[in-house]
Amino acid sequence: MFSEFRQFAKKALKEKGLTYALVAANSSVEESSIKRFMCGVSDSRRVAEIIADAIGCQLVYNNGAYSVIKTEASSTESEGA
Repeated sequence: MFSEFRQFAKKALKEKGLTYALVAANSSVEESSIKRFMCGVSDSRRVAEIIADAIGCQLVYNNGAYSVIKTEASSTESEGA
């Protein structure tokens, strides 16, 4: 469900210099939860939204699919997820 978002997030995290540990430290989830999501073991919507917030975008669910919408200036383009 989130495979395209994972690829988008990996690129955006790298561009922003953010690690899974930094995202976890600034959120309510553990680093292991973020790692499980990013590796495809988990499809947690809550974790996806935390990651989206960290990279400056928002996940919007519409017609059975997620879309990524930028909420801050970024060099990363919005993509469907």
